[in-house]
Amino acid sequence: MPKGDACLQVENFWHSGGKDIVRENVRFTIYASQADARELEGELAWEALPAAVTLRGSREQGKSYGGLSARFAPRQGTVPRASGELLSKDEELNPRRWAEFEGVYGGKKAVLRITPDPKNPGTPYQWCRRNYGFFGASFPGRTATADGYTLEPGKALTLKFRVRLSDVE
Repeated sequence: MPKGDACLQVENFWHSGGKDIVRENVRFTIYASQADARELEGELAWEALPAAVTLRGSREQGKSYGGLSARFAPRQGTVPRASGELLSKDEELNPRRWAEFEGVYGGKKAVLRITPDPKNPGTPYQWCRRNYGFFGASFPGRTATADGYTLEPGKALTLKFRVRLSDVE
């Protein structure tokens, strides 16, 4: 690994009825800062154990959580954007190529952007976005045609994301 880069990797298990039902591997590669920015590559991988498991969003109308999300510290001057558009209100289930929040933290302006890999299944993802400081890619999303994704034993599903943290002058 190049000097200044780092990697964080964890393995988790989802349990139901006292048994492991999904193996989850999470890996983040954190790259050395370049000028005023730092990039991370995230991979979320899930494999059903020992039988198929179907992922779905919340049963509550208009909600779907999954994929990668971020919750933001208290800040001032929040500027939410997604797919090149300045957003003024909370959003549910709108397909977007990326989402970001800009804000002033401790007197310094910063931006965090999450971009799903366009090769991930189901992209562009729907997003759950809240002006109070939360956004998350909704996988598998909830639409008339998509209401779940079934993980099969022995076939890992891997979702990749790029995260960019940058200072703003």
